Amino acid sequence: MYVIIYLLPYLISFGISFGVGVFAWRRRSVPGAASLAVVSWSMAFWTLGFVFELFSISLEGKNFWDSIQYLFMVTWLWGFFSFAGKFTQRPLLFPRFAWPALIVFPLLVLGFIFTNKYHGLFKQNIQLASGEPFSRITYDLASIAWVFFAFFCIFYLRAFIELIIRLLTRHQLYRAQ
Repeated sequence: MYVIIYLLPYLISFGISFGVGVFAWRRRSVPGAASLAVVSWSMAFWTLGFVFELFSISLEGKNFWDSIQYLFMVTWLWGFFSFAGKFTQRPLLFPRFAWPALIVFPLLVLGFIFTNKYHGLFKQNIQLASGEPFSRITYDLASIAWVFFAFFCIFYLRAFIELIIRLLTRHQLYRAQ
């Protein structure tokens, strides 16, 4: 029973994120709303993947759910980048370069993640560490993982900066509301 206490914040987070996704999807005619729904649902299922990872007992199970979380990290990035572009109504970076890079590179990385047990190019030294109330998975990140996280941060920051610029350059009347 006490395990539920540890999971409650994650389950509440899942419910809120999923609900925001449903709310945004119902208003998908608004610029950026459909992308916001993708962002929210990605966060919801990313969180749910973490809950399943916590419940997994074996190293293989925890590693599987940890890998699934990267899938939702990628869909979150796609949704956030799309949201920033549609909400600001300005193309981000170089659209002819950005979207192919944003699709192809993360898909290649996901391929490395899901086949990691054959080559160890993403996660290394994967171990199961005991703990209460849940055991946890620990591993070292290989160079491909660090390149992916740098890529992730560059695209995230670019989209975030575009949103900040829009916030700061909007007409004063809109900002006062």
